[in-house]
Amino acid sequence: GCTIRNTPSEHIHCTVWSKHAFNQLFGELDIDDDISPDLTDTGERADGVSNNADMEMPAADGHTGEQNAENGAAQSSSKNGEPSEDSNQEKPISTRAWAENVNYDPEKIFDKLFNDDIVYLLRMEHLWRERRAPVPIKRADAVTETMSSSSASASSTKDVNKVWSVAECAEVFCESVAALSQRKNTLTDNSILHWDKDDEDAMRFVASCANIRATIFGIPRKSLFEIKSMAGNIIPAIATTNAVVAGMVVVEAMKILSGELDKLKVLQDSGETKEKADEESRKRKSVAPPEVLDGETAAKRVKL
Repeated sequence: GCTIRNTPSEHIHCTVWSKHAFNQLFGELDIDDDISPDLTDTGERADGVSNNADMEMPAADGHTGEQNAENGAAQSSSKNGEPSEDSNQEKPISTRAWAENVNYDPEKIFDKLFNDDIVYLLRMEHLWRERRAPVPIKRADAVTETMSSSSASASSTKDVNKVWSVAECAEVFCESVAALSQRKNTLTDNSILHWDKDDEDAMRFVASCANIRATIFGIPRKSLFEIKSMAGNIIPAIATTNAVVAGMVVVEAMKILSGELDKLKVLQDSGETKEKADEESRKRKSVAPPEVLDGETAAKRVKL
């Protein structure tokens, strides 16, 4: 939605955006995976005025909605968001088509995603009244940082637990774009690439892309390992495992409360012998269950 495309506040937003970018460039196209700035985002306006936001925001041609209305520019009426046949607006070019037009040039794609689109996003001033404004990054700036830094090397980017610098992210981004575009060109019948967290090129693309975008929006970068956990949807699996273990603990606790100590499951480490485990089991069985007293017996004991 608008948060992912316009105003990310957490790294997971940047990671999701990066997976969408992969699909827009190399994978299956989906209108819901659009990564361009969303011009319909009215944002959280402090003054509560948002009715005229569409008139104030710039359109794809650089004019505001009000200016286009005065010039007679037709608005899109189709369901997929594309201009209708009788529209005076020029049909916007998709990210895939644009990338193909520039022959998947890594530096041009870098500048479009992380500089041009961000500059365009900054024109939506109402989004940045109560938020930190993003800072565009050009490939040339990253190259300058690479030349002044001795840490950017192929070996350093192979460490999955290391948090890459912006220069390293830019280098990995360009390398992965080149590798993925080459793989796509070898496919027949306009086939597409499918994202997989175990695909090294695809994973490095998403990780570098997410970290660069995170830097633009003032979000701390993460290691490839951490991003892989988020991008690969491993977090829900961990939550499910925790729930299963918690359920097993409750079952064993119910046995203790019911006095069924002999039915407890014994978990022993690798160094514990079977004899010791059997001895512990016999001790548990020898423990007498709590005595249940009726009212009269309890009263007599109190008098004593």
